[in-house]
Parts: sequence; structure tokens; C-alpha cells
Amino acid sequence: MTENRSHTPARVRLAEARKRQGWSQQEMAQRLGTTRPNVSRWESGATVPSPYFRGKLTTLLKMSAQDFLLMESEKEQQRQERSSPAEQAPSDSPGSVSSEPWTISYSRNIFFTGRDELLHKLHLRLSRDPISSLPPSWALSGLSGIGKTQVALEYAYRYRHEYRAVFWVNAATQETLQSDLMIIAARLHLPKKDRHDHLRVTRAMKQWFASHQQWLLILDNVEDVTILQSILPTEHTGRLLLTTRIHALGALAQRLEVEPMGMAEASLFLLRRARLLAPEAPLDQASNAYRAAAEAIAIELGFLPLALDQAGAHIEEVGCILSAYLESYQTQRQQLLQRRGRVPGDHPEPVAKTWSLSFEKIEQTNPAAAELLRLCAFLDPDAIPEELIHIGSAYLGSVLGPLGQDAFALDAAIQYLRTFSLLQRDPDARFLRLHLLVQAVLKDAMPPAEQRQWAERTVRATNAAFPETVEITTWLGCRRVLSQAQACSALIQTYAFAFPEAASLLQRTACYLEDCALYEQAESLYQQALHIREHCK
Repeated sequence: MTENRSHTPARVRLAEARKRQGWSQQEMAQRLGTTRPNVSRWESGATVPSPYFRGKLTTLLKMSAQDFLLMESEKEQQRQERSSPAEQAPSDSPGSVSSEPWTISYSRNIFFTGRDELLHKLHLRLSRDPISSLPPSWALSGLSGIGKTQVALEYAYRYRHEYRAVFWVNAATQETLQSDLMIIAARLHLPKKDRHDHLRVTRAMKQWFASHQQWLLILDNVEDVTILQSILPTEHTGRLLLTTRIHALGALAQRLEVEPMGMAEASLFLLRRARLLAPEAPLDQASNAYRAAAEAIAIELGFLPLALDQAGAHIEEVGCILSAYLESYQTQRQQLLQRRGRVPGDHPEPVAKTWSLSFEKIEQTNPAAAELLRLCAFLDPDAIPEELIHIGSAYLGSVLGPLGQDAFALDAAIQYLRTFSLLQRDPDARFLRLHLLVQAVLKDAMPPAEQRQWAERTVRATNAAFPETVEITTWLGCRRVLSQAQACSALIQTYAFAFPEAASLLQRTACYLEDCALYEQAESLYQQALHIREHCK
């Protein structure tokens, strides 16, 4: 979109660019992963594309940050004639409009459920006096799909009256950051001249942040903290809230981990999203059958909000019952995790695609880290002892194996995976952990032969890590590897492994379970081991 067309409204240029491609509004919506009414609203000037879709439009139609700035300015001019509630500072009172700066283009999520303790904790921390020992800058961190952006959005709406200005910036890239800063500058009428000069806009915004109080700047989807340095003054009395997968933030912000939902809030969220309960209805209004089915689905999905939202959308659109969805998921998991639904909302990508993009980047930049993820995909996800990688390194292949003998290289691989929040580490207990659905998506992406290869590697490495003799002095070591040995028992059955290491692992695991007086479990493993040994003769 060129400068010599600057007198043509940006919304008209958007429509013209679409027509030059020969696309209908429906066709462009499909390419963007949105709906035709959304495209229609953008082209009519009723709304402005959200930061996510600005990035897609930039690629698809070669639109620029200036185009979106002009669209925002045009809509501001229309505000006097035709109110657009989604773009005004929202209010609890119908019809009331706040004059304070508000640049959040996302509507409040009517299905938002729970997270009250996290929101309260976040507000207490952001409310601290800026001269206290802790900075008024906090980051919501965690896995993609865990709900970081939705928590930040709910915080902005819930506590908006405590701030004089609330700004939202898509900080995924330098381009999206600069684009949103220009929109904020236009909202604040800064600077008076050269508003399209990025450097002048950045300087003006920096001065504004330094000279004003009680503002909240939400930096969503931060991937690189270094790009924030240019916009933040050294000293200020505002509040910063980041959402990010990054764990190491240095002096920029304190970190609050966003965890998977609890059972009750996950079940309630699913029922609300599936439209089986009203958005305000409590869980006790659901029947026992609905609650039981919702709980079963929540367990299968690892209490992950994005996956639950995806499931709820599917149930609503298809019109199936909860038990039917559960049955479909257990037989067609891969297809369902790749399906987002026709009305995707503010997180258009499905679970599988969200993580697959991260997996591809890891594979390209750090193959050893990618191999570590594959190993973890076949282990019990909640407590993976790091010594399994060290002791079992001889069985882990030519890429991952050397990390078991090089603590520095293993630390580097773990650190890299933590930047994506795909892997968590307990440094005291020396355990690794990853989400159940990350495992599922990883395994679903592997061809059968590769799955079998990693399952075999997992069994052999776990056998090496399990103490050779089971006695009181080795019980601690046995206990650390027990859940992995039990996971390997399932792999041995699934893949019909019949090599000596498989029998040895089952035998020693059974011996330890017998010492723990878990006789039924021990007997089952003894029988498995005996069957394999007979087969090996």
C-alpha cells in the first residue's frame, strides 16, 4: 500500500487490496483463519484488526503499520458519529464511556472462568509502591495455550478503574511492537509532527511513560526482551504486565507462572464454552452426568485452557454430547487437536499447530533439544529424573546420547526448551516435567517407525537407570525411577518388546513393588517379565 494513495481511507484500501487478489470476503477470512463478518467489519471501519490479524494482513496483503494507524485514526473520527463499544474503554454501566486512554481491541471473554487467586495475586503485586524493593513489572509466563493472554485481558477489564490509562501492545516482533506504539501515540495525540516517524514516536512514547502516572502497559507475547529496551524509560511510575513463554527475564520483570486449570474450574469452563451452561452459571447447576463427563475430558486434555476451549467449540458446533466427544478424542486425538472450529476467537490456532511451529523451530536450531523432547514424550511427564539421561546415555542415539556425558550441553538444551515453556525443571529434585498434551502432539507427529525407535530407547535407558539390586540401600533410587519404569511397562506391552533389557526392567520393578507391599502390581510385572524371558530362549 503506497503513500500516493494516502487520501483513500485505509479501510477502503484494505477492500481494494483484497479485490486485487480476486478474493471474496469469505475467501480472505478462510486464508486468515477468521470469519467473514470480521472482514466485513474491518472494511466498513466498524472495528480494527487485532494485533494477531495485523501480522497476517501484513504478510497476505503487504499492509504496513501506517495502514493500521490510519484505520485507528479513521475510527477515532467516526467515534463522534457512531460509537463502537469494542474499541472504547469499557464500563460496567451500560452506555457509559470512559475518556481515559484505552487501546485494547479485544472484547472481554464471556467464557473466562476461575483464575481468581492468580488475578488477586497479580493485582497485589502490581499495586505495590514503585519505590518498594520489588519492581511494578510482572510477567505471566507459561506454555502456549495455558491462558496467559486471557488472564492479562481479564485483569485489564477487571481492574481498569484503578488506572488512568491502559495500553495493549503485541510484542511478538519489532514490527508488531512498533505498529501498536503508533496506534497508542495517535490515541494520545503524540507527537504533534512526524507521527509516522518510528524514532520520533518511540521517543515521544518514552517521554510520556516517564512523565505520567497510574498507567498500565500490557506487552503481550514477548519473545525477545531486548526489543523492549527502546520503549521503556529508565525510571517510571507506571505498571508493566508481560505475557511470555520466557522464564529468564532478568531485571525486566518478576515472573508469575500460569499453571493448568484445576479440576472444578476446567470442568466449569468446558461446560460454559460448550454452551451446556450459561456463562455466569455455577458448576452445581450441571447434572452429575455432565460433570463426570466434563471431568473426564478435562483430564484427557491435561486441564489446558486452549484445548478445553477447542473441545467446547467443537461440542457446540457439532452438537454432540460430552461422552461422544470423549470417545472421539480417544480414537481420533490427532484430528481433534488440529481442529480449531469455525469461530476461533482471539486465539485462532489449534493446540497442535501452536506447538508444532515451536517444535519445527527447535528442530532447526537445536537438534539435541528436539531429541530430548522426543525422549520425554515417552516417559511419565510429571517426574523425569535427570539421571536417566546421564546413566542411559548409551541408548539415546548419536544426537541426544552425548548430552548425557556433558552436563553443560544438557543444561543448554534444557534452557533452550524452557524459553518455549515446553519443559519445566525442578533444580532441587533434579526432575524435568512437561505437559501431557505436549507429549501427545509430539508422538502424533512421529511416523510409526520413529515412535517405536524412541519407545525402545526409552525402555533401554530406563533399565540402565533403575538400580541393579533392589534392597533398602537402593530404595531411594528405585523410587525416583519407578513412575518411568511403570510407563515403560505400558510401552513394552504396546510394542510387544521382547529383548532382555525389557524383562530385566520389569523384574526389578516388580521386586521393588513387592518390597512396598504392592503385591498385585508386582505379580503382573513378574508375569510380563517371565513371558519375555521365555520368548527370548
